[in-house]
Amino acid sequence: MGIRILTDSSADFELSAAKRRDIRIVPMAVQFGGASFLDGKTITHDVFYKLLEERKENPSTSQPAPADFLRFFEEAKAAKDDVVAILLSGELSGTLQSALVAKEMCGYDPIYIVDSRTATAGIQILVNYACKLRDSGLPAPEIAAAVEKI
Repeated sequence: MGIRILTDSSADFELSAAKRRDIRIVPMAVQFGGASFLDGKTITHDVFYKLLEERKENPSTSQPAPADFLRFFEEAKAAKDDVVAILLSGELSGTLQSALVAKEMCGYDPIYIVDSRTATAGIQILVNYACKLRDSGLPAPEIAAAVEKI
């Protein structure tokens, strides 16, 4: 039984850093005109910025669906792992709400969902802190409480 740290792609983690820290990432959808991409999966940061320079229209994003979180939660449930999910501010996106719906659908109690109340670099700081606490042996409920406190 372990602890999985989860965030969404708005945290802008480099994939290699996330893998090294054992951070799981739920991708957000990014739209440029009629084209849709999954952040970190079908579009890289470099391609995103290239499109931003080339295209006249501004990109938009959409929150992950509950099913996107449910897949991660079901995997954790099967492994009997706890989950600490630190997500984009609920005031900026419905991402947090999607995770809460997925938790209810999963029916697995040791999933702790934290509203970061921030975005990008702020989320990274909180996620890195959660990883440090996890790696020091703190249990998931205490990690979530410590992250919420700061």
